[in-house]
Amino acid sequence: MSSQTEGYDVPVLKNHVLYHAFITHCEADLVFAMNLLKQIEQHHFRCIFAKRDFNVGAAVIDNIANAISSSRRTVLVISKASLRSQWSPDEDWEDHIPAGNVAHGLAWSYYFGYLKFLLPGMDKRIECSKHWKTDSTKRRMCKKILLLYPSSCHCRLRRLDEDSSGRITHEGEVELLQDRAGVVGRVYKNTVYSVVSKEGKKFYFVGEYVTCIRTMYEMEQSGIAGLKPDDTRLLSTKFLITIKQILDRDKDCTNMYRIIFYEDSDQSGKTASLPDHIVKAIDEEMEMENADGLDPLVRQHAIDSGISIEKDSDGQTESIQLGNEIINIF
Repeated sequence: MSSQTEGYDVPVLKNHVLYHAFITHCEADLVFAMNLLKQIEQHHFRCIFAKRDFNVGAAVIDNIANAISSSRRTVLVISKASLRSQWSPDEDWEDHIPAGNVAHGLAWSYYFGYLKFLLPGMDKRIECSKHWKTDSTKRRMCKKILLLYPSSCHCRLRRLDEDSSGRITHEGEVELLQDRAGVVGRVYKNTVYSVVSKEGKKFYFVGEYVTCIRTMYEMEQSGIAGLKPDDTRLLSTKFLITIKQILDRDKDCTNMYRIIFYEDSDQSGKTASLPDHIVKAIDEEMEMENADGLDPLVRQHAIDSGISIEKDSDGQTESIQLGNEIINIF
């Protein structure tokens, strides 16, 4: 879906994508980057910009990872100064890490070995599960699998309902049969949980950790690979960027998941607990679904203006008309 303004097609943001672009630059190019930001936003594109939008007090690498994962595109301001920066997109960055580019291999292995056959049709499998029985559950069940991504890469090996808060409950499994590793009809199970918000509202979801990133955590902890915490964070960010780029190219996977990247060290004492991160993600997904996939600002404009909505044979919104402006949804 896109809207046209001043000769530009502005895509409507959907699902967990909050920005059209993340503009990244080195400190020496700040003035140029700010002027670029101003020009882009004049055409109604929504951007995230470090100096203005990053969370104060959070690790730089975490801010960058969050900005990339919540943006449709990343805009790199490349100059001689940026190529000398420690954050440069130099292809040889892995040479500075003892273990090399572990993240790249892990991301492709995770995709081809698991996500490529798991994600397609995930929404339909959730809808066909026994947990999709009543209208009340439907209204409170996320149709995407939630992939939990702790910043430390320390993925727990036990079920999520063993969270110390007691707010997550095991509800059952969703199964998938797949011929893999010489086994015909191998059964893959994804666990269905319920989670209770602080206000006492119950939600349902299918979720699990991105367990392959635990490899990076164990490499750091063992000492054998020579990884330091900063190395692990850099590899973790590279993995997050790579897996998102891979999945965004696969139309059968791109809308079947949501990665919940969260800080799990809680050094400030203000980090939300795991159930709070999950509730927030589900709440946002529910809001998007209830809005027919429309960006909240566009939807509010539609409500205020009075619009004509065209739907296809499945009841999905196909286009909306705001005065003389037609926005197609595809």
